[in-house]
Amino acid sequence: MLQRVEKKDEAHYVANIDLLRGVAVLSVFAHHAFALTGFRVPYLDQAGGLVGVQLFFILSGYLISESATNHAFSAYAVHRFFRIFPAYWVALLLVGVMGPMTWNWVVHRPLGVLLSAVNLQQLDAVALLELDVLHVTWTLTVEVIWYVIAPLVLLAYRRHAWLTWIALACLSVGWSLAATHHVLDPLYSGRLAVMTQPVSPGQYDVLVGAAFPAQLVFFGMGALVYRYREQARRLSAVGLFACMFFCIVVLDELGAYGTSPPIPLGIGLTAFFILLLRARPIRIPILVRMGKISYSIYLLHVPVLLACMGRMPGAAKWQVPTALLVVTLVAHVMYTLIERPCMGVARQLLSRRTGTPVRPA
Repeated sequence: MLQRVEKKDEAHYVANIDLLRGVAVLSVFAHHAFALTGFRVPYLDQAGGLVGVQLFFILSGYLISESATNHAFSAYAVHRFFRIFPAYWVALLLVGVMGPMTWNWVVHRPLGVLLSAVNLQQLDAVALLELDVLHVTWTLTVEVIWYVIAPLVLLAYRRHAWLTWIALACLSVGWSLAATHHVLDPLYSGRLAVMTQPVSPGQYDVLVGAAFPAQLVFFGMGALVYRYREQARRLSAVGLFACMFFCIVVLDELGAYGTSPPIPLGIGLTAFFILLLRARPIRIPILVRMGKISYSIYLLHVPVLLACMGRMPGAAKWQVPTALLVVTLVAHVMYTLIERPCMGVARQLLSRRTGTPVRPA
């Protein structure tokens, strides 16, 4: 009986995590749909990119903390590799071979191609701003670096969790201020000099202002929730909702998110996360399913939007729903044929090594 209850609780937990992933990926999709086509979704057309990406980072902070805590480093590393890279490489091939990818890149941009292949393109201006056929890979670099340093951060969290998070927040704010005042320009000037096109302020902000140090605070929020997960579940639902509403809605209306990093937004999204973490499962099957396949949706949604715009000139009211349907179907296929089997391979490899079944990390 106890085992059944544990399995039921785990199913509820997974369902709500996937629902949050679904909210995050649809928020990002809505923002990019507006940026490309003008298709409007209240609130999310402007803020969806920020909301979705920060929510992904907070979730990653929590889930990677859980994974790194409960698995040996080798198992943790194997699971992270098979979770991220196979689907990423397939997406690169699908989009790049049919689109702008050419052998000239390998000849003339070898460093950029290499960094793109290992998901570290945000470390190089050419890789990120000229070779990014998926248009969203800056966040993937941030994720990969978090996977590498998370075990070290968690060691610090065991003794001084709040002090460690404050240090991460100070680093994020300091990096953002340095980027805003162009203090970091010398770090990027060499590669920016070989760009074939001038770099816009928006591109510079993605390259420098949104780099990994600026995002540490959000991963730290998720890790902090994991560190104090039992206490977090006992927080007042009314208080959490008030915090969420004030930080996400009220401060946005007041124009508080013109600066980076938007720490109050992260606090509001963390409150939203805790609300769902402590709640019974919210039964919205399509949103939960989209959360399950959210990684593939995220990888492919901008190329699919661009393809629909090219093949369906005219009203955004047709382009955007069609793109959402197409990318959901393609993501479902990728999850079924690539993501899930690769995670199975990771478990099999580790089971053979240890001689015991291995849970997903």
